[in-house]
Amino acid sequence: MMQVTQHSNSSINWGEVACNDDALTLGAGVTIKEGTILARAATGKLIPFVKGGAFGAGVPVAIAMHEIKSVLAGDYGVRAGISGQVRKNNLVIHADGTAANIDGAVVDGLRSYGIVAFTVNSTNKPDNQ
Repeated sequence: MMQVTQHSNSSINWGEVACNDDALTLGAGVTIKEGTILARAATGKLIPFVKGGAFGAGVPVAIAMHEIKSVLAGDYGVRAGISGQVRKNNLVIHADGTAANIDGAVVDGLRSYGIVAFTVNSTNKPDNQ
């Protein structure tokens, strides 16, 4: 797998994020939003994280760094953030489609894999204004 360090501040990054190009297993007609938390299945491929999920689905290990749309069921390429600093408020649990249910346990799980989620309050104003 190729490892890339993403320097740009996307809506997810809050600093440098190390990324791997990986395989993500999806069903047909699924959209994974940028910032979706991912887990690793027994197959070794990434899957959407399920809060309280079993057999690896409930262990957050990576973040989708871009949106992915599946047409057919199968494996899709994903640039997965595997370590670094991310914006907590822009992370997504796939089943919810939002960050509403990202609690301390999810944040701690990400941290154990080197992903540090920060709450970021943006003023949306340039520094010199």
